[in-house]
Amino acid sequence: MNRRGGGGGGNTSEREGSSTGILTEALEMQRQMCDEAMGLVNAGVAMQNASPPNAVEAEHKLTRAVDIMEQALSIRY
Repeated sequence: MNRRGGGGGGNTSEREGSSTGILTEALEMQRQMCDEAMGLVNAGVAMQNASPPNAVEAEHKLTRAVDIMEQALSIRY
């Protein structure tokens, strides 16, 4: 099969375009999830380092960050 086009009709590029769009959407969703998780990590660390530290709320944010990262990393392509 010729992957550079021209061998097999116009449907090939349409299929490749839609699968590329799905991959792009999945990557964007994963990026947004990782950004959200890192925001929670930064907030959690700041709470741990505050005077006085807020360990309970920091743990809550860090646990949520781990949950989001696990979901982001489980996205299949």
